[in-house]
Amino acid sequence: MNLTKILFSLASVLSLSIGTIVYFLYQEHKQITEYYSSISSLGHEIIEVRDAVTNHALSPQLDPYFLNAEIVNLEKESQDLLSSYQKTPKLGLYNKQTNEVLAQFHQSLLALSETLDKVVGLIIVKDALLTSVIEHVELGPENSDLERDVIAKKIHQDANLDYIPAKLKSTVSTFKQVDSQRRALFTALLSPKNSEFVENSEKQLRQQAISVQKRIFQLLAALAIVVFSFVIYTYIHRLQELKRNNHAYQEAIDRTEKANHAKSIFLATMSHELRTPMSGVLGVAQMIREDTKESRTKEHADIIINSGNHLVTLLNDILDFSKVEEGKLELEHTPFSLRELVQPLESTLLPLAQKKNITLTIPHYPSNELKLVGDVARTRQLLFNLIGNAIKFTQQGKVEVNIQINDSGSVGVLFTVTDTGIGIEDDKLNNIFIPFEQAELSTTRKFGGTGLGLSIVKKLVDLMEGDISVSSRVGYGSKFDIFLPLEVQHDRVDLTNIEEASPNNTEPLHKKRILLVEDNRVNAVVAKSFLKDYAQDITWAEDGLQALEVLDNGQFDLIVIDNHMPNLSGVETIKRIRETLKLNTVIFAYTADVFKEAHDSLIDAGANFVLTKPLQKPSLELALKQFSREIMASSHQEIEGNTVVPLIRHPASQLALTEEELSASSSFNDPSLSRVTKLELLIGLKTKLNALTDQLIEAYSSSSLELLIEALSQIETSASELELEEVLALAKVAKESCENNELPNVEHLQQLINRMLVNLHQAQRLTLELSHSTKHA
Repeated sequence: MNLTKILFSLASVLSLSIGTIVYFLYQEHKQITEYYSSISSLGHEIIEVRDAVTNHALSPQLDPYFLNAEIVNLEKESQDLLSSYQKTPKLGLYNKQTNEVLAQFHQSLLALSETLDKVVGLIIVKDALLTSVIEHVELGPENSDLERDVIAKKIHQDANLDYIPAKLKSTVSTFKQVDSQRRALFTALLSPKNSEFVENSEKQLRQQAISVQKRIFQLLAALAIVVFSFVIYTYIHRLQELKRNNHAYQEAIDRTEKANHAKSIFLATMSHELRTPMSGVLGVAQMIREDTKESRTKEHADIIINSGNHLVTLLNDILDFSKVEEGKLELEHTPFSLRELVQPLESTLLPLAQKKNITLTIPHYPSNELKLVGDVARTRQLLFNLIGNAIKFTQQGKVEVNIQINDSGSVGVLFTVTDTGIGIEDDKLNNIFIPFEQAELSTTRKFGGTGLGLSIVKKLVDLMEGDISVSSRVGYGSKFDIFLPLEVQHDRVDLTNIEEASPNNTEPLHKKRILLVEDNRVNAVVAKSFLKDYAQDITWAEDGLQALEVLDNGQFDLIVIDNHMPNLSGVETIKRIRETLKLNTVIFAYTADVFKEAHDSLIDAGANFVLTKPLQKPSLELALKQFSREIMASSHQEIEGNTVVPLIRHPASQLALTEEELSASSSFNDPSLSRVTKLELLIGLKTKLNALTDQLIEAYSSSSLELLIEALSQIETSASELELEEVLALAKVAKESCENNELPNVEHLQQLINRMLVNLHQAQRLTLELSHSTKHA
């Protein structure tokens, strides 16, 4: 049982308890209020009776017997009120006090009513006595108009009562005594004490009601605090719980992403590791097929090529399916012509259909006026899968592709692929788009495949927000309809130069210098074989660093480079070619990575085109055709922009290091120089020779005599300081040519640069020796 449940239980019990107490207090408050009203009513009624008795005494107009009945009723009501309270079950805080107030009120009311009873009785006796006196007195005619109150007043004042008979003297005396008692009771009755008990009782009950009301408010406030505190705690606890859940959810997402990332890395690694050797296998097989004249050998080579291509297709399906499942497949939104869509399909699939003696019909759209906007690569991929499936499952007959463009109403394109193949049973139609499912289990064994082709088609169609439907009849064939909501554009263009824009003649590519950068020897042999028909000379560099060194010393018309290489990757090599060497040479990159990110990184680095391993000769030829103009333009620019033969920084391996003069320099060998001074001298010399070499090459490349004279003058100064006689002599000769307004001989300047580089390498070696000896000194 967690803390929240415990606190909820406690809060519930406490709230219920407070609510119960509040309920009973409310009932008590209600009861006190009711009794307050009752005693207030009784109190005012008894006061009214008292006033009536007083008024009767002053002016006898009311019936005293009626007043007596009213008093009796009030006494009875007061007794009933007290009895009802005492009989009622009570659980209040002020039961005792309330009972005392009611009892005291009842006693006070009884005392007042008793006094009133006496007063009323005396009034009745007085009236009877007065009546008796008046009946026995013979009033004269002069006294006939006297009323009862006048006689009573005279009796009270002891006036002349000679007219009263003697036998009534005792009655008069009694009358006087009764009247005296009445007056005394009347005085007591009018005392404030006989009315204050009502106000006191009302005040006490009113205070009790107020006190109960305050307790109710306090308890309600406590209840509100309890509820509010529990709500706040629940809210905070809920926030913390949500935070924990979000953290756990985020961790789960991170784990899932890591797992997906690991899967992607695994697939990419698997792809690379499979495609790299497969490139060698398929490449050598193609070389064997082209070079051999024996039909049996060609047949065996075809088996290798077909099996390898099938393996690559399976690998592509798995990778594509993985990308679609992970949501990493991003669609492009660019205009493309139907010819761009159809031509690669026809060139790839037509040979497959012809090999099976199947007729493949794909409509031709030579015009570039009509453009579709979407992802041409993914559209081509799903059509490739559908047409490829149709060819695979058709043993005889034909496969037809139809394209209908609707640019009104529901804008889009309807692709229809119809075949005369084996067909699909009705109950199996719903399963063909499920991953790794095929209509029959025997299909995999008979026709091969992973069962992912149509699944990828369905996911691509859904990703493009399109629709796909299929109808089939066993033994007669199948029909697939795909509607894609592709935007339709009509562009008016000049079609007269279409053939010029897409040249098919590869003749201009002959006699071109090509640099091949590949770390795998087998793949290099294959790539050379594919390129040999298009180049006069092919230079092979085993990694990016070697390629940069070769490019620094020579010129090429085309660079073909692998991506994954030791020392320096293809991406970084291309960046340095573009940014450091400032070369515009056409670059074809090829990689075993099929993910879009890898291809984009190569393009962003500066590659013109990216090929996917295994390297296929048709794909390479297509790229050469596509970029033939750029290759020719690059070649012409190099020829036109380099009328001056460039100076070269040769690597140490190509220099005659024995020609160095630094070791024999007396300035360097001066015994007065300390090791530290020599180190400083060597470091300064290396920096200076390096900068002067670059300065000299740049000055000569710009054909600026002024810059050449400046560079050669600095070389003379440095050579003279260190007694580098050969360097000094070569610099003087070159400077004299410049002063005569002639560019120095390029071979002469190259000798000067070589001498400077030889001494620079010697300075490097001596620096290392001195540094080592200084550490161990």
